[in-house]
Amino acid sequence: MINGADARLTDAIYVELVRGMLSTLFLTLISGFAFAIVGATAILESGDTILLVLWVTCVVATFARAAVLLAYRHCQDGPLSARRAGRIERRFAWPYLAFAAVFGAFMGRAFALGGADVRLLVVGMVFGNGAGVAAGAVLRPWISLPALLLGVLPTIVTTFTIEGLRSWSVGALTLLYMSGGIAAMLRRYGATARRISLEKLLATVGGRDERTGLANQVALTQHFEELSSVHRPGLSIAVHVIHLGGFEDINSRYGYLAGDALLKEAAERLEQFISSNDFAARLGGISFAVVQAALDSPRQAEVLASTVHKALSDPFAASGENVRLTVSVGYSLVPLKDSQLETILKEACQACDRARLAGSGVARSFAVD
Repeated sequence: MINGADARLTDAIYVELVRGMLSTLFLTLISGFAFAIVGATAILESGDTILLVLWVTCVVATFARAAVLLAYRHCQDGPLSARRAGRIERRFAWPYLAFAAVFGAFMGRAFALGGADVRLLVVGMVFGNGAGVAAGAVLRPWISLPALLLGVLPTIVTTFTIEGLRSWSVGALTLLYMSGGIAAMLRRYGATARRISLEKLLATVGGRDERTGLANQVALTQHFEELSSVHRPGLSIAVHVIHLGGFEDINSRYGYLAGDALLKEAAERLEQFISSNDFAARLGGISFAVVQAALDSPRQAEVLASTVHKALSDPFAASGENVRLTVSVGYSLVPLKDSQLETILKEACQACDRARLAGSGVARSFAVD
């Protein structure tokens, strides 16, 4: 079973692999331009109507590929969820695989109908397209491997249907290079996935608080910066500050180890009662922060503050006895486009202080006006 941290890490790797495909616009245009020239040459020599239809279809598929890349170019650097990355990947795949299928059919037929000069261009184009697949889509093998096979195999099959050692040699060499290319692509994919995994793991470990396992203030700042790069009208954000009281008595009565264990349990309980879209971090001492994004109404922030207060006010076990903490929750709610972490965190801390003064342990939450 994959735990929550592993699942998030896996999603992060997947997102980075998808991002890698979105930077291939220039390669796509170069490939399409080269195909247009080679294809037009083959059509002019053969006068074949089927080649013309395949050529037009390939050109349309090239524009479709470019349109997808242009539509999602902002996702190369901006926030991207695994679910949205999956949608983008599928939209990338359809025109990509369609191009590969039509390209392969065109090249196979052009090789069969063309003379020596056209066949030379076809072989060069097939190898060039294979190199483009290896460079642009290798990070998603379910796309790159079928695309490579669709683009190359028809020409290989055609070479073996034409009598003559020269044609058979071309087919054998192309098959050999394709097999080696597939092996190299799989190795590169594995190495890249491992590298991204290690980078994400190091970033995750470096952004964790050792005592609680929650994100630390560095990770909190990074998360807030990622949210701030999203520009959606009407989107609001709330930052909650939670202060826990009563640890002095617990440390005196049960010892510091028991106090540390209780602090960690409180952090785990906090994570259980927030959604997967929320972000919890330890501010230091006995204070936590929760970033609540994509709010449609202030009521959502109020509900979360009350939920967290109630969850942390329930008894904890310390040395076989039930103990209660005093809990104060304050939050600040602002439009995301106007938010600065330092400002909103200061306002949430002030709200939390007002909650403590009003009576710690009472289910009260205050929003800063």
